[in-house]
Amino acid sequence: MLTIARITTSGEIFWCSSNWPYVTGFSFLKTIGSKAPELLPGYELHLSHQAQSVILSKRKLYVHTFQLADSQVLILEDREDNGSAALIAAGQNGAGAGFSQGMKPGEGNLLFDLPSPGMKGVIASIAKVAATDMTVLIYGETGVGKEGIARLIHESSKRRYEPYVILNCGAIPETLIESELFGYSPGAFTGADRTGKKGVFEEAEGGTLFLDEIGELPLASQVKLLRVLQERSFKKIGQPRAIQADVRIIVATNRDLEAEVAAGRFREDLYYRLCVVPLTIPPLRERTEDIYPLLQFFLKKFTAKYGLSRTLSPRAIRSLMSYSWPGNIRQMENMMERLVVMAEEEEITLADLPVSVREQARQQELAQESVPADDQEAKPIKIHKILPLKEATAIVEKELLQMARERCGSTYEIAAMLGVDQSTISRKFKQFLE
Repeated sequence: MLTIARITTSGEIFWCSSNWPYVTGFSFLKTIGSKAPELLPGYELHLSHQAQSVILSKRKLYVHTFQLADSQVLILEDREDNGSAALIAAGQNGAGAGFSQGMKPGEGNLLFDLPSPGMKGVIASIAKVAATDMTVLIYGETGVGKEGIARLIHESSKRRYEPYVILNCGAIPETLIESELFGYSPGAFTGADRTGKKGVFEEAEGGTLFLDEIGELPLASQVKLLRVLQERSFKKIGQPRAIQADVRIIVATNRDLEAEVAAGRFREDLYYRLCVVPLTIPPLRERTEDIYPLLQFFLKKFTAKYGLSRTLSPRAIRSLMSYSWPGNIRQMENMMERLVVMAEEEEITLADLPVSVREQARQQELAQESVPADDQEAKPIKIHKILPLKEATAIVEKELLQMARERCGSTYEIAAMLGVDQSTISRKFKQFLE
């Protein structure tokens, strides 16, 4: 097993692959933005061919460092797990050394830390289905991380060392989709490459083929895909001989395929072939518990990547958490990168946020102000006798927590509202309200 992290030249980790916690024992939120020498005991940025042992996750791992062109590479070798290793590549301006085929950065590397019940259920399903070769159908809006889920399934499977190939069915013209899927033999048609062409089924042999936007596949091509799934073989254009296909299929769509079947735009028999294990990724607006950890993840990722120091003001956090995120995680990642780079000051404030976020936050504040406050909120908290300061502070904290809990949907929102960490809110709840 290989797990990869990328670090800047100063040693800060700004990306790691999805199985990083398994090898190191460190969560992604703890890893991203941390300095490798501080996170990994025994790590040293110098050339060495001598393996030194360190203890991580109660296991002994052996550390190797060596030079690759303009990059330094660190390997953590787990000799008790069939050669499991962690590979850290430190390159110029954070660029990594050449990655192995099929081990390129995806979104799957932050999914384990998301606290919402919806995502915990998805991760639990992945743990079960990854060990099999069953076909997986991933539903979700644009930007929710469908490709990251598919990559995570591949990297957690027995096929993880084999190719991981992606084809966006909606990006290929109908006249070219068959040659992209199955390839063609030399001279198969006018204008064909004289050496022929491999299709994605041949490129993914032994590994995983991810067909994104499967609902966009033309009906004529659906018939041929169904035949491959049934017979586990395909024919190149211009070649009569069938080629066996040892490929795990994962597909994704933002369409309701059952409705597409009813409308005659998607074959019913293909739908049932694909819908062996359906996974639905909820949109970000339906799992607000995930917004705060995602904001912190991307903040740490991009501050480390660009060597900048940035924080989010409490008001900016509240506005970002109340935003509806129509573009989901992809929109958040792009927005956070822009905020980190373009902010004038170290603290990212409400004024730095896009107009759409500020306007939605303003509308929500106006709506809240129009709601009559109950007696508990209308009256200030008063202390009627002399108390020890610690006891008085506890009374105020308890009142604030009760008020915040009535207005917020999660401990992450409460933490943002009160300007503290989520772990502090959880601890205070146990202390005062349970």
